[in-house]
Amino acid sequence: MSFIQDEDRKTASVGDVVTLIAIVGLVVGGYFYYRVSRQSALEGFAQADSLFVAGNYAEALERYTQLQDAGWKSDSLDSILYDRQAKIEGWKELSAEVTISVDSLLAAGDTAGAVARLGELPNRAFLDEAHARLAETLAPKQ
Repeated sequence: MSFIQDEDRKTASVGDVVTLIAIVGLVVGGYFYYRVSRQSALEGFAQADSLFVAGNYAEALERYTQLQDAGWKSDSLDSILYDRQAKIEGWKELSAEVTISVDSLLAAGDTAGAVARLGELPNRAFLDEAHARLAETLAPKQ
């Protein structure tokens, strides 16, 4: 009987070693995944931030949208991401609204109203080429 008990102990001990190796592998793999995803997310946030600061809002918006699915985000970076994304989306919507308004005002002959409406834009990044030229002609940047 002692022979049977010894075999059971060897099997259990091999299973224990395999389990231990699996656990260690998961911990080490998880640690490296965390580091890689964190580094990748930080680089992505830095790129998006530099695009935003440089005024490349369309590209920054695209990058911020990609970062929503990042494997790692801190609360502060996440709040910046959503704040800037909302700001850029708001600018896009305002630009579309102002464009329609300016076209209507110019069609009605109200150039002063069109200039005033163009003055409401915080930036002209989302104007199409024709409206950007019109804005530069009617209300040059100062």
